[in-house]
Amino acid sequence: MVNEALFWWNSSHSPYECSTRPEDEMRTAAFCLAGLVAGYVVGAGIGAAGIELFSTNTHDKSLEMVMTSAFVTGPIGAVIGLVAGWLRARKG
Repeated sequence: MVNEALFWWNSSHSPYECSTRPEDEMRTAAFCLAGLVAGYVVGAGIGAAGIELFSTNTHDKSLEMVMTSAFVTGPIGAVIGLVAGWLRARKG
């Protein structure tokens, strides 16, 4: 049974044939990159606004805002933007 399944898979899918066109791969890469950058910017902005509104720190609020935006909310937004870009590219 397993050998028959492997033979069927190997006979119908050549390892040398490409399932996508290069244009589709470039489109996907462009959407993913755009989503990554846009997500980082939006995430950093949301983090900065959140610190400005809700932080009770009075001594180094600007440092807290920069570090939180750059290393926490920015990367979280970038990952969300990357996934959104990839899904948008798949949708066509």
